[in-house]
Amino acid sequence: MYLGLKHTHLLIISLFLINFLIKTILLLSNEEKFTAFRNKTKLVEIILGTLVLVSGFSLFFYRGVYNEMWLNVKMLLVFAAIPIGIVGMKKGNKALALLSLSIFLYIFAVAWTKSLSFSTPAPAVETSFNEHNNQGMIKTVECASFHGNKLPQQQLLQTERTVRSTEQSLAIN
Repeated sequence: MYLGLKHTHLLIISLFLINFLIKTILLLSNEEKFTAFRNKTKLVEIILGTLVLVSGFSLFFYRGVYNEMWLNVKMLLVFAAIPIGIVGMKKGNKALALLSLSIFLYIFAVAWTKSLSFSTPAPAVETSFNEHNNQGMIKTVECASFHGNKLPQQQLLQTERTVRSTEQSLAIN
């Protein structure tokens, strides 16, 4: 369900950005064509904007993780870019339209990389300690619950075997 919702959101965002990019280019180059395009696509724009917000909120609440800085900044920027874009397009203000487009593109890049600086995040490291001999065992976990990526089956089996053999050797001692 999550991946379907995520891909739907990405499709809607892509259509929204293409529409906004076309309108911004037309506003900068030919205001008559911009006005004609905006009048023809007004309903599409409303539908896309609503679907972006609905699918975005659905993903946000479905994940249930609210303490990630990139996600919180992204949400704040969305709520800033929308009114800037609306005012920019309605008043024909080129600077506001460009600012809004820049914010939307930044939001897309932040969401794609899950980082405010566009760097790829390192895999999470989970540390657990064995109570019997206080030796730390470190296991790298791909964040499968969010990314949809899973460790290869062979690596999962190897990890399970290692944990079982460690538990068995500790039970013998």
